[in-house]
Amino acid sequence: MIALGKSYFYDGWNCFDFVIVVGTIIFTILGEAVPSLSGVGTQTTILRTFRMLRVLRLVNRAKQLRIIFTTFVVTIPSLANVGGLMFILMFLFAILGINFFGLVKPLGAINDHANF
Repeated sequence: MIALGKSYFYDGWNCFDFVIVVGTIIFTILGEAVPSLSGVGTQTTILRTFRMLRVLRLVNRAKQLRIIFTTFVVTIPSLANVGGLMFILMFLFAILGINFFGLVKPLGAINDHANF
């Protein structure tokens, strides 16, 4: 703010950062100064999570990063299909494992705590 002066507030992202930082400071001071407002800490945490939206600023400015982000968003449905297929395979092998090894008697190294 010192370096840019009044032109700091011409950029929307700078205004967004300013509101988040000032709001966090105010909520922190209120939480420490007034003991009855002990729940104010959660509001500051929620307010700080909005700062993660600053990543969108990078995506908008960097063309290569925008291409990667767009590709990732487009591939999410395919990733869900692959995840579903992996779940079905894991479920199938769990059922096979129970059927094949479910009746093995605990002997030696195999006991109630170290089994399949």
